[in-house]
Amino acid sequence: MEALAYTTNSNSYIHIGVDAGERKLRDNMKISLNLERQETHITDITILILSRGQLVSFRRHKIEGQTLISLMVSITKEMLPSFRIVAYYHTNANEVVSDSVWVDVKDSCMGSLKLEPTTPRYSYEPKGSFVLKVAGDPEAKVGLVAVDRGVYVLNNKHRLT
Repeated sequence: MEALAYTTNSNSYIHIGVDAGERKLRDNMKISLNLERQETHITDITILILSRGQLVSFRRHKIEGQTLISLMVSITKEMLPSFRIVAYYHTNANEVVSDSVWVDVKDSCMGSLKLEPTTPRYSYEPKGSFVLKVAGDPEAKVGLVAVDRGVYVLNNKHRLT
């Protein structure tokens, strides 16, 4: 088996670089687009940010002869838990030159949430019931799941699928 570098008819490419480090909600992230293009009359490049199958933002950046474009992107709640940056442009030969990069964002909750049983007990019995007080931000969406510890005998990786 032999690995070969990807080549295009026009010998053009885009490379997207993002600054290293852990990314968190409301952080600003620097994006660098390195361009190699043979055609000098390409006028703009399109940048898309996608998350969970949705278009979060887009912008079109004018290219005025530069080979390096730097942008700042603020990480918003719509980009959680991860997002993809896609950049592309078209050549005169109808070739699409593109690159994409996946960015992971540190898991976090959007607002505040507090759970507490109204009558705390040391243990709870099967088929028993109890009242749980859930307090959080207005219109917050909350999901709850209860798992019997016996399930972990079958799978102890602490992950339910």
